Amino acid sequence: MGRSIKFIFKSFLLLTAFFVFGLYSESEITFAGVGTGPEFNNPRGTALDGETDLIFADFASGNIIRVDGKTGARTLISDSSKADLGPALSAPAGIVVLSDKRIFVSDLNLRAVVEVNRDNGKRTVITEAGAFKTPFGIASGPVNGGKEMLVVTETGSDDKENVIGPVIVDPDNGKVTQIPRAADETVNFNDPRAIAVNGSNIYVGNLGDGTIIHTDPSSGKRKIVSLNPNPKTKKAGVGEGEPFGDILDLGITRDGKYLFTADLAKEAVVKVDTSNGNRTIVTKTFGEMVGKGLDFVNPIGIEVASETNIVVADFGLPGLVRVDGNGDRTVLTSSDFAGFGGPRDLAVLSDGTVAVADFSTERLIAVNRNGDRTLLSGPSRGAGTGFNGPVSVIELDADTIAVAEFNQFAIFAVDRKTGNRKAITGDGVGSGPTVSARGIALHPTDSNIIYATSFSRDAVMAVNRKTGERTIVSKAGTRGDGPALSNPLGIDIAKDGTIWVSDLGNDSIFKVDPATGNRTLVSGQNRGKGPGIENAFGITILDGRVIAVDSGGKTRALLEINQTTGDRTVISGPGVGTGPNFGNIFSMDILDDKTLVVSDFKTNVVIAVDASTGNRRIFSGAKVGKNN
Repeated sequence: MGRSIKFIFKSFLLLTAFFVFGLYSESEITFAGVGTGPEFNNPRGTALDGETDLIFADFASGNIIRVDGKTGARTLISDSSKADLGPALSAPAGIVVLSDKRIFVSDLNLRAVVEVNRDNGKRTVITEAGAFKTPFGIASGPVNGGKEMLVVTETGSDDKENVIGPVIVDPDNGKVTQIPRAADETVNFNDPRAIAVNGSNIYVGNLGDGTIIHTDPSSGKRKIVSLNPNPKTKKAGVGEGEPFGDILDLGITRDGKYLFTADLAKEAVVKVDTSNGNRTIVTKTFGEMVGKGLDFVNPIGIEVASETNIVVADFGLPGLVRVDGNGDRTVLTSSDFAGFGGPRDLAVLSDGTVAVADFSTERLIAVNRNGDRTLLSGPSRGAGTGFNGPVSVIELDADTIAVAEFNQFAIFAVDRKTGNRKAITGDGVGSGPTVSARGIALHPTDSNIIYATSFSRDAVMAVNRKTGERTIVSKAGTRGDGPALSNPLGIDIAKDGTIWVSDLGNDSIFKVDPATGNRTLVSGQNRGKGPGIENAFGITILDGRVIAVDSGGKTRALLEINQTTGDRTVISGPGVGTGPNFGNIFSMDILDDKTLVVSDFKTNVVIAVDASTGNRRIFSGAKVGKNN
């Protein structure tokens, strides 16, 4: 694997080089931070502020933090928990600092661009409601030869079902202008997340398909700058060098000659020559190592001060890592870490143990009834391909746990006794369409069949555990009638075999007939009364009741869905139940006949919820339970 470090330092020399970090045993899950100031939770968007300092957006907390580029000291610019400062940033994905020092953020949950006042922390939404569906990256430049404008990547589609891509936003009045698509344009955007601007040159990175596209803001003409070759179709790529894994952010040199991307899947920084698309690995901690220093955990954001001073936001660390001209990595600033790093899905096993897929730290963690944590599989435990974004988990049998991978497009079987990992399905294992699972559930009567929600295909799929074969169960235009799914996430199966799905793109709850693939919209999109669904994440069936996780906006609650009318009732959340408020809740499962356990990746805890009263308590987290 070539992973020299994750949270365990394996040599005395490395301990000396990074004396600021603590000593760890093979099972300990703690990490001593670097720099002082407010803690990180999930740093994503990063922007250069002057020559050396940085400002970044913390995705989970919604805070905007400034970092001294020399000392790593952190200063809070805007506290998202303070309502008097304006709308709380809920999922800030990108951030940019204009030449006049104004700060702007693209926020996924608000679906807007927000200006943040660096002097008093006040937040002002500058774009109109409905202007964006999913605004990811943000950059700036004089894109049409005039004043400095904001450029935001939009992954939503237009009326003709074409993914929109970059749009221009006036920072003074919030006016949103779509770049016209050239009449003869054949280059399409897929999942545009990353963006970099240099003058009137706009570069967009597509997540997953390994493409960087140049867009002319005046004509709308697009040109592929760099592209992975496709061995299956034998289609040649553009540019030479190792293919991209995931392109989630882009940085660009001041002269516009080189782009840099933080490659999440390959744990690398890749340099791209804008003249020919050639790709060069600058630093890498997965597979064949390049550069020295602490391993990346989840590199996602990037900012380029110069070719020899690149800063990477690593949300699994969590913190910022500096990469020099040799590819060597040093931690500029980071938070303490204990307990969970980013709990996504969880499953209650047959013996009552809660298995948690911790996305940021790439581990599968077991939690007992006391809230104590033990490493089941991940760095330092278990052989086989390492996790790289575990996002969903279920029990296959008493000895085997299935874990779905977000970045490797695979599902692994994990031996509970040894922690060993073996791909059930994925690249080179099994046949059929790529699964790209967000949620998984076991067939109610056939333990060889795993149902999965596929975010890249907007489908429900079936995976044969024995053969790895992947088939479409339900997808608009392919199998089944009814409204199309759009980024389906959570999944659970009722006793009668009906598949229930929480759909993030539609902010709705669907049921799917596995025999026909027919889809029925049960709640959301103007169907059903009660609080609106803003981020439909997890879903579970409790004694025939359909319970959904809503992690967006003001709700952030568990909702019971009336299966006939679609009406939604809060069973735990604002105004219902006592205990700690939810942050960004992702998934849930049934602990016993009256208790649910819920993962919260904002506060990095697992919360126990009384399903009858809505009362909440911390079940496991840094301050509850211990690491074994």
